[in-house]
Amino acid sequence: MADALPQFVVFDHDSGQLELLVKEKNCFSPLATTKSGDLKDAEAKDLLLGDLNWKIAFVHINDEPWSDLSRGAPVDQVLLRFSTQGYPPTPPQGAHALCIHCIKKISALEKKDIKLLKAVLASEKGRKCLREKKIPERIAHLISFEEPHRSRALHILLLGVLAVLASSPNRKRSAEAKELLGGIEIPPLPNAEIDKYDKYKTLWRGLGLEATEEGVTPKSAEAFRASIVRELGVNSLSDKPNIDKLVTTICSAKANDCTDKKVVIDGFKELSLFLSKQ
Repeated sequence: MADALPQFVVFDHDSGQLELLVKEKNCFSPLATTKSGDLKDAEAKDLLLGDLNWKIAFVHINDEPWSDLSRGAPVDQVLLRFSTQGYPPTPPQGAHALCIHCIKKISALEKKDIKLLKAVLASEKGRKCLREKKIPERIAHLISFEEPHRSRALHILLLGVLAVLASSPNRKRSAEAKELLGGIEIPPLPNAEIDKYDKYKTLWRGLGLEATEEGVTPKSAEAFRASIVRELGVNSLSDKPNIDKLVTTICSAKANDCTDKKVVIDGFKELSLFLSKQ
């Protein structure tokens, strides 16, 4: 017989703000663990995958036990993962259960956020929407499934720019560009090819931006920036300063400008970090 446990449970490996928020007047039961450190997270995972009778779990947990939970939790259960930094927009995970991420960092959560999440996840209609990758409007500031199409396209195009930098040892930052490409040897390119890649026209064309010789049109620049903001799951690109500089530079450059190598490299690094978590 399964052990009795409230429908809503919470595990916070810091035993901190998340646990305090959801316990208070929200009918969540903290998961009783006896271990500490990484072992505490592993124990929580084992309890959740064991005989405990629960339906919805809010968890602040390490990567490996989360992966195990995503693979092992049954179809009638829901797991919502939180972090101290907030997660980027992430499609639902889980082989069977509905496993999703909160984009709002724990320290920014409010009691009303918890109530909204609880109400939506406890609703059959709300769960059905989420499984269909539709976000109920009242939790759109907490959950996002936006696919990073523009971010990936930008990342791929920057690989071409880095390849050009790495192909010419005499060019500034070529060694750093080569390192970012995994240290592979790239044959020198003709000057004409280098010039072509140095022009922002290449990036504009690849990103589908509307542009003239004077640069990207304001409307297209605004739409591009807005799409990157949504994909990153931030309120403003100022939260990602190197990507902010990269997008600003791309959208404000003239057609005959040369790429700012530091902006490209720093932006590429921050973009790579974001995409590695997708």
